[in-house]
Amino acid sequence: MLCGRATKLVALRSLPLVRSASSRHAAVERMTRWRAANPERDAENNRRAASAYYDRDPERRRKQWRNSHERHREASRRSVRRGRHDKRAFLAEVVGASCVDCGDDRAGAVEYHHPYGKPKGQVPLTHLSWKNLRDEAMKLIALCGACHGVRHHRERLDEAS
Repeated sequence: MLCGRATKLVALRSLPLVRSASSRHAAVERMTRWRAANPERDAENNRRAASAYYDRDPERRRKQWRNSHERHREASRRSVRRGRHDKRAFLAEVVGASCVDCGDDRAGAVEYHHPYGKPKGQVPLTHLSWKNLRDEAMKLIALCGACHGVRHHRERLDEAS
């Protein structure tokens, strides 16, 4: 079985040319009604036809992916950067934008510290989903770089003793 547009084209081509336009139109309408009544079979036919199309020419699939990737690469990068910027702004708003120890509030000076230990396998905060970021933000405190280093040094000394 073929997919959507291909099914229509095959169906239209297979109809005798002596048929009138109205009878071809009626056949297309019957096919459209069948597709509406059987969406799961139609979706399966579409997947099967697309897979067969690309299996015949894997180089075409690679080329199409490369072209799509080239076209959308910069837009995707901009979107990721904007999302990370928004997440940093969210953290500054929820956790705070100044150090809780010394009060330093210079832009870029604030780092976020897990006072109860960092979970294993933790990715950078801006790589978390919004849901996970909201949950994680409740466990953080804002520190400047110097105070953050001092905190970690104290934690290491406490662990050693």
